[in-house]
Amino acid sequence: MPRIARKLIFAIALLLLALPTSSQEKATKDEAPAARPRAEGPQLKVQVVFAEFDGDKKVKNLPYSFVVKASSGDERDWTKIRMGSRVPLPAGPGSPNIQYVDVGTNIDCVAKQLSDGNYRVTFNLERSWAEGDMTLKVETSNKGTAVEKSDSTVHAPIIRQFRSESTVMIRDGQALETNFATDPVTGKVIRLEVTVNTMK
Repeated sequence: MPRIARKLIFAIALLLLALPTSSQEKATKDEAPAARPRAEGPQLKVQVVFAEFDGDKKVKNLPYSFVVKASSGDERDWTKIRMGSRVPLPAGPGSPNIQYVDVGTNIDCVAKQLSDGNYRVTFNLERSWAEGDMTLKVETSNKGTAVEKSDSTVHAPIIRQFRSESTVMIRDGQALETNFATDPVTGKVIRLEVTVNTMK
């Protein structure tokens, strides 16, 4: 067999051997990566109790209950609660206008199941409320009369606030006091208690 023919056959054989490998590599590259299964955990019933004490006397007890899906992976499924009212306030000193301020309770919660059976629960809690009132002078203008300007008084509520960001390790059925704070103005004590129960 002529030398050129042998070289040509040898080159064709190499080409045929390489084709399946290239096609296989191309198919592998074109395949979409398999999606990782989502790590699902149990559902938790979480209760947050916001209690306010004046000395030894409990003056407020506000419970909030909600369901949180506990993840066992890196996913974060937040549960959020928004509850409150809009309180009218003077827009500013000397202003006759009224503005509305949102007061109430905002709770953001996320939970993760740990390998030892406990749960890591993170809370972002913000609570504001109107309490008492204070007297403000408001300047008004009476155009077209002998009196151009006059002063009047309005009673505006005092808006108090409490904020907390915390993470606790808690087990099924456990009740845990997570925060203890004292209002520097009124001296009232605010306590937060968290309870977690696994939903069967």
